[in-house]
Amino acid sequence: MKQIYLLFFAALSFNFLSAQTCPPTTLNNGDTVFFIDETNSINCFEMPSTITIEGSTYTGVSCSGDLITYKLDAGGTQASDTDNFDVDFGGGTICSYSDNTLPVEKIDFIKRASLRLSPNPVTDNDLLNVELAINTSAKIYIYSLTGVLVLKSTMGNVSSKKIEVSGLKNGIYILKLETNTFSATRKFVVAN
Repeated sequence: MKQIYLLFFAALSFNFLSAQTCPPTTLNNGDTVFFIDETNSINCFEMPSTITIEGSTYTGVSCSGDLITYKLDAGGTQASDTDNFDVDFGGGTICSYSDNTLPVEKIDFIKRASLRLSPNPVTDNDLLNVELAINTSAKIYIYSLTGVLVLKSTMGNVSSKKIEVSGLKNGIYILKLETNTFSATRKFVVAN
């Protein structure tokens, strides 16, 4: 059985190394690197769990098929030039990125795609953590399933916000995050 698993992982590694091309649009935000492809053509299973930039290791923290996020490991040094850098994907695949300025639409896409709520469901504590990949200023609205606004909050140029939900009854809610340029919604459950 172990041989089958080993063969499976070897096949995945070979597939990545032999067929890998440089992932599309990227943005290095200091300690975070994003690879974006809005056509959903990135295969998360083929991407390496770590990459190297200027000798520092970045570990993959999320992949949705159109957005892959890597975070700088503790003790690592950020790239000296976040607009021009090389990424080592291992196995001889090195990709160069230059003039790494993204339009607002791409940055909004990163924010929308990276919106995460945890814990979900909210059970033991009464805090819902709202997380984004990039610092954002936004308004947060929480609605019941019947469309009634039950809570409001704001984020002021931060990447996460804890929201007190102890006043909400058990059930399913919809969180809407809204900025001047985009909005995103996620469902979450309160089950205390």
